[in-house]
This record gives sequence, C-alpha cells and structure tokens, in this order.
Amino acid sequence: MSIRIIAFAAAVTLSSQAFAQSSVLISPRTISLDAAHQVAKATLDACRKNGFNVTVIVLDRNGRTRVTLHDDNANPHTVENARRKAYTSLTFRVNTMEYGKRFTGDARPPMLEGITTAAGGMVIRAGNDVVGSIGVSGAPGGDKDQACAEVGLATIADGLK
Repeated sequence: MSIRIIAFAAAVTLSSQAFAQSSVLISPRTISLDAAHQVAKATLDACRKNGFNVTVIVLDRNGRTRVTLHDDNANPHTVENARRKAYTSLTFRVNTMEYGKRFTGDARPPMLEGITTAAGGMVIRAGNDVVGSIGVSGAPGGDKDQACAEVGLATIADGLK
C-alpha cells in the first residue's frame, strides 16, 4: 500500500470517530401536555373570573399546539388570534406586548405569516430555555389577555426552575 492510501484511510477513520463522538441527536426540553393543560386551564379560569370569554393556546418549543381551550362564548376569531400571539412570542422569544413596542413611527413588523404585535402572547421559559409559549385572545385588551396568562404561568412556575 502506498503512503497516500494509508494516510487517507487514517484520515477517514479519525473523522468517523470524531463524528461518532459528536451529538447526532439532541434532547431539547419542552412543555409537557400536563403542564400545558394546567397553565391553559388556570389562564382560562382567571379570565372567566374577570368576565372574559377567551381562547387559550399553548405551544411546545417547536410550535406544535399542545392545548387549545376555547370558552363557550368566545368569538371565533379568538382561536386564530391566540395562536398568532403564542407563535409570535415563541418565534421572537419575547412576550408580544414587548414585541409590539418595537414598532413605533414608521417601523413595521416583518411580513411573516402568523405574526402579530397584539399583546397576550407570552414565552414559557425553563431557566434560559424556551420550552413553549401561550397565547390568549378575547379579553377587552391585550393587557388583560396577558394578565390572565401571567396567572396561568404562575401555576407551573416551580416546575420551570
């Protein structure tokens, strides 16, 4: 065998070993179904207590819907609006109330499908990891939607530490 073939074989072997030692799969943390249901129910209950008929949607870290709760008298558009709020906060990793403040004067949000600047979407974090998001729609104002979400999130706060 020539030295070139031996050198090539050694390089392939070393790179294969390096690849085998690197992470092929990752295990990102995401909100569980039980926690998503708990936070959604507590959020809905907080809004009901204040007389608001809302929709609450909880997404996991990959943007998949974990829970949708649509109150009996909530308007039909609240389903899509809650989903957009949850999706926006997940995508930009910031609560939609803060996200909306970025766009004043001539500044406009990006023209991306499913994005909104309406308040009522909140990121769910476990330490520095985004594990999901929640969107609430139907209260008379996004600030009230967010207040309900804050009550819901408080019920799982200990599990996020």
